[in-house]
Amino acid sequence: MDDVRYSFLNTLDHLPCEIIRTLWTIQSLELQGGRCKEFLNEAKYLRQLVKQHRKKLEQQLEELRELASVSKRYQEHINSLPQVVGSGRAKRPLKIRINLKKSQLLEKQRVSKQGQGQRQGQEQWGTADKTVQEDVYCVCRDISYGPMIACDNKQCAVEWFHYPCVGLRTAPRGNAKWFCSDKCRKQTAASSSKTK
Repeated sequence: MDDVRYSFLNTLDHLPCEIIRTLWTIQSLELQGGRCKEFLNEAKYLRQLVKQHRKKLEQQLEELRELASVSKRYQEHINSLPQVVGSGRAKRPLKIRINLKKSQLLEKQRVSKQGQGQRQGQEQWGTADKTVQEDVYCVCRDISYGPMIACDNKQCAVEWFHYPCVGLRTAPRGNAKWFCSDKCRKQTAASSSKTK
């Protein structure tokens, strides 16, 4: 500690040893007192932090008690309501059956006979007002959604398939050819051997 009060100690060599020793003792005690004040301030700060943390924990504990109380009252209310048979969620998706009237069924058959010359990937749906043409793909006969893969057989009737329907999660690596069935693989092999 370079304080003006102690800078003169180095120049007091001519004083008696007892006075010099006493002045050095006072200086060392002052330094220790300064360190003790630092420790005391640090302890006060830590005590304040602990108090703040304890207060926050008490608030959180009170909130948890209130939530537990509300949850208990809610469960009591739910249990007091009359049970509805079949109110649980079905594990399997619901299948809705639509009974078409005879005229609609005949219209659909007429449209499908007209559209037989089309590629298999297209179906027409007839309604009373208009005919809507939807492109359908895959063995599931659904529209295009999500990732899809094409069969490498040029004569494949379906051509495009949804990944989940054929058990794929990712695209085949590199230039690997993918076929929807052994039949398509054999057709491609046969046509390539004929061209050679």
